[in-house]
Amino acid sequence: MTFPRRKLFFSSLLVLFLVASIFQNNQTQGLATDIVFTNLSIINSSAPSDIAVDGDYLYIADAINGLLVYDIANKINPVQVAGISIPGASSVFISGYIAYVTAYDRLLAIDVTDPVNAYVWRIYTDPVRKNMTEVFVSGDTAYINDKLQEVFSVDVTNFLYKSAYQAPANAIWYDGFYVYVAQNGTIHQINFDQSNSKSDIQPSVSFLDVTTQGSYGYVSAGFDGFFIYDLNTF
Repeated sequence: MTFPRRKLFFSSLLVLFLVASIFQNNQTQGLATDIVFTNLSIINSSAPSDIAVDGDYLYIADAINGLLVYDIANKINPVQVAGISIPGASSVFISGYIAYVTAYDRLLAIDVTDPVNAYVWRIYTDPVRKNMTEVFVSGDTAYINDKLQEVFSVDVTNFLYKSAYQAPANAIWYDGFYVYVAQNGTIHQINFDQSNSKSDIQPSVSFLDVTTQGSYGYVSAGFDGFFIYDLNTF
């Protein structure tokens, strides 16, 4: 099973937003309900770059400390239960009982069948792509963004290179069918299996991030605004 996640960047603290909502309703003035989010806990981490949650466990990709595993069954008191040194850890994605972690030129598969005793199962090392920053996994394929080289795929059954889309990306997103690539002034919809793609070009903007839900794509362009695409007519 796959658990979507988005990148969260912090300078020194990873704030764990496992929140309780407090509702206040001012009926006399007819005001809309106010929602106040309460921060339940804070986890100290040196250089957190990405997170993934699977059940009662939180996985943090930390560029200095590697993969950190926390038991978050008690939301007020998360407890670190494991840690694996992976210098440069930049992203983490959970698929089944494997945590996939990118770090520089490596994709590591961490067996988290027992999160407390997580261990490195396999490693893919790339001789060319040395700036892996994002990974999504579906079935037997990992889709990886090397921010300075290209978006490419790796077969996770044998950890061999499969194919690539010749373009570096600011961000990627996989919706189970297509890989969406935010690349400067272009958003790409890529079908790796059929080696084809569709694109929309906005020369005056720089796309920074992309995500999808259902038949819609949502793309951030920073100061240039926010774009919503109907993926049925992309």
